[in-house]
Amino acid sequence: MGSVRRSPNLREHHRRTMLSALRTVARCLQKVPSEIPAQPAALQKELAGANYLQSGLSKRRWTNVRSLTLAALRVSGAKIMPSRWQRSTFTPAWLALRQSCPSHYHLVGLSRFMNYCSSRSIEPVDVDATTFENFRESIEESLVRNAASVFRHTCRLWDNAHRVSENWPSFRINIAPLPRGYSLDWSTFPKSLQEDVEAFLSYGGNRDILSDDFAPSVRAATTVGRRKTLRQMATALAASGKPVAEIRTLAVLVEPENAKGILRFFLNREGGKATAATYSRACLLRTVARSWVKNVPDHPKLDKLCRNISASLEKNRGMKPRNRSRLRQFDNPKNVSALLSLPGELLRLARQQDTGTSASVNFAIYALAVEILTLAPMRIKNLVSLDLEQNVILPKDERHGRVVLSVAAEDVKNSMALEFEMPKSTSSMILAYLRDFRPRITSTPSKWLFPNPSGRQRNIVGFGKQLSTVIGRHTGIEMHPHLFRHFAVKLIEAQSPGSAELERRLLGHHNIATTIRSYSENKTTAAHKHYEDLIETKREQIGALSIGRRGAGS
Repeated sequence: MGSVRRSPNLREHHRRTMLSALRTVARCLQKVPSEIPAQPAALQKELAGANYLQSGLSKRRWTNVRSLTLAALRVSGAKIMPSRWQRSTFTPAWLALRQSCPSHYHLVGLSRFMNYCSSRSIEPVDVDATTFENFRESIEESLVRNAASVFRHTCRLWDNAHRVSENWPSFRINIAPLPRGYSLDWSTFPKSLQEDVEAFLSYGGNRDILSDDFAPSVRAATTVGRRKTLRQMATALAASGKPVAEIRTLAVLVEPENAKGILRFFLNREGGKATAATYSRACLLRTVARSWVKNVPDHPKLDKLCRNISASLEKNRGMKPRNRSRLRQFDNPKNVSALLSLPGELLRLARQQDTGTSASVNFAIYALAVEILTLAPMRIKNLVSLDLEQNVILPKDERHGRVVLSVAAEDVKNSMALEFEMPKSTSSMILAYLRDFRPRITSTPSKWLFPNPSGRQRNIVGFGKQLSTVIGRHTGIEMHPHLFRHFAVKLIEAQSPGSAELERRLLGHHNIATTIRSYSENKTTAAHKHYEDLIETKREQIGALSIGRRGAGS
């Protein structure tokens, strides 16, 4: 702030606005102005974690604050990456190249890189790998959000620009694609392994309920998950030192020493901590050994592996620390109010900004998704899979009836059927969405409540991330779809501590012990708050009584 106050080149109005922006940044970061990092890269990390909505700022105001902060850094002498909109710095060669490119998409995406080169007198024909490497370092030391993604996007646009401009320079950066995961493809392993896996998955287990290796029939989703997990475990075994050519059948995976190598691989990936996923893998190895390989002498050893991992999980059961931290947001009544008001606000925006574009439709989609998760806290997979023919029961009388959401047991993770009768307000929202917005999502006949533009079912992970983004953008709350289930329990416990059976039924748990174990911390907090209120009430009564006695004796 000292550089801004002392700078002789600033008009007084600009000086005041910059100082105001720096004070706003300090307030959002909960720091004093002197503690704000002067290095762009360090400041960007701080700004990325700042919750400006919680500080009472609008998105437009926060954008202005960031821009003014950037200007203040320039005044202080920091080297700042040129803005992609700073066109006045283009050299004649870059201007000519821009004019030869008809694609607005490429021009906007490459403007920052063009400004960078122009400011350093690097002409288009001189661009090489070193130029891009220096550009990457400059981005990482700037206030640019998601620097790595911006750099990769710039590289892809540069390599593809020759398709829309004949005059584009011949150099190609050819950046390598990001790895999609650690798991090897099935083609890497002997063909006999995949054949053995498919045979096991189609067999599933002995259906004789009196047999030692009895295994109930599994759902299609379970089969898909097991196929993926077995490929991951084969990869883990190869990574632990076993030659790929020797991993010919499932019998190799379930040999006790090999099973230990597989599980140790996943333990190391989790920092040495056992997780529910590790336990699930150990159980699958035991299932394969019992029902398929049937290597009876090894069964006790695999049983012991499962018991050891299960025992180490006892202390980790309950809510994950990240979810516990995010749930604390709702200790603030303003955040509870913001989330409960969000569906109505999004639907208002959908109608207010309805110009026939997809933006208004998206507002309606997310409004209804948040409303359903609030009133019927189901898992995101069940939300995305809501079928208008099977799961959404519309009332015969739209004016007075209610919509019912019904999910069959075989479609739920724990095989517990779900049925939610929506309140009148939510039913009206569903009917309005079906009438006014859903027909504009896709022109293809579709049975899904939330179809994608092609009429198919939406991607579960993608829809969940988009929903979290929308919630954060409009409320400042960090919220993922599954947190709605925790949120529901928190509200119930705040109102009626000890309502475990109500929570069990709402969430669709088989056993009340699951509910108690998962939300024991919530119940402890709610019980303490209830007791605290009781003590305060008693003290107020005692205070009133003692005052009355003093008054009587005077």
